[in-house]
Formats: sequence, C-alpha cells, structure tokens
Amino acid sequence: DENIIQTPDTLSSTNTDERWDESVLPEEWTDWETSSQSGKILFSDINDEYEYKESLAYFKEHKIISWFSDGSFRPKNNITRVEALKIILLANKISPIHDKPSQFQDISTNSWENTYINAGVENGILSLDNTLFSPFRSVSRVEALKLILTLGKVDVSLWEKDMTLQDVKETDWYYSYVHYAIKNNLIEIKNNIFQPNTPITREELVAILYKYIQK
Repeated sequence: DENIIQTPDTLSSTNTDERWDESVLPEEWTDWETSSQSGKILFSDINDEYEYKESLAYFKEHKIISWFSDGSFRPKNNITRVEALKIILLANKISPIHDKPSQFQDISTNSWENTYINAGVENGILSLDNTLFSPFRSVSRVEALKLILTLGKVDVSLWEKDMTLQDVKETDWYYSYVHYAIKNNLIEIKNNIFQPNTPITREELVAILYKYIQK
C-alpha cells in the first residue's frame, strides 16, 4: 500500500501494552531523570560501546526521545506508528498541534497521540484515506523511510534507477525511497537484501533519522 504510514494488518506491534514517552507515568520517569545514574549514562540498557550512542545522545539531549520507567531505551523493540511519527516530527523541529479534534475514529481528541497525528496531517505526511490510524501497530522499514523523506520534501524521482536488490523491484512503489536512502548512506544493505516490510526497530529509526538530519 503506497498510502503514507498505512501498515499491512499482518504487521502488528509486539509491544503495544507499554508505550514510549508519555506512556511512562511522570513520577516514574522523573525519578529516573533526577537519579544519579541518569546523568552518567544515556539509558539503563545502553553502554559505552553501543553502536548508535552518538545518535541516541543527540536525540536525548534535544528531548526527541525519552525512556521507559526503568530508564531503558529498548533498542531492539519494534517502534509503533505514533512513536515513529512523534520522533520524526520533533527531529525536524515540528511541534504537536493542540486543541484540534481527532480525525481518526481510534484516536481520542484529548490524547497526546492526537497532537502529533494532527501535526503529521498538517505537514502532509499522513493520509486521511482511512478512518482508523492504528497508532500502536508497527511501522515497516520502508514506511519509515517514506515518512522521513516526504516530510523533508525530498524528490526521490530524480535518481536514476540503477539499483538492484533481491527484495526490491523497480516496479515497487517504494523503490525510489530505498534507492535514495542507499545512495545517501542512510541505510546499510547486507547480502543485497533490504527487507522493506520488516518492522523497523527503535534503534534503526534513530540511526536513519540522525543520518538524515545531519546531512
């Protein structure tokens, strides 16, 4: 499906019962923030040798990402639609839109999710074709790329079609997005496979987005 952030029904989140950021009770994450440990390490599950430490440090410093109640980042967990949307918007210095009714049946007007979804719609990266947003489903790797590049108004059609991958065909709607990402070193390809429909993890999104905004 080419519609922005429309994940197939089969890609459901593996961690929908515990949300990132606002889901953490204020008193819980405030305790972590003011603890002696929070000033010494990025997250409770991230060490000094972590591959994406630089990108995590940047996103944490600029209050783009937060932590779970135990101070963890959980880098290998899949990221949900609304989590990805929030991070991508904040990384591009786009603020949430408050005091606007929800435009989706499964989103409460008074929820924090609605403020970022409204901002996504306003900035043209979310489609209103469906009545449901399904905020806690996973986002695929190619959907994340499209969100990032669409928000940045990148014209991916300018690139010559000279890429060959086992699982990305020239006729696929997302071919140009993957092609652009490879040409600009936003993603790394192993064994000539991209796995476009695989749910993207928290660390993968942060790594790709950090590379993009640093360009």
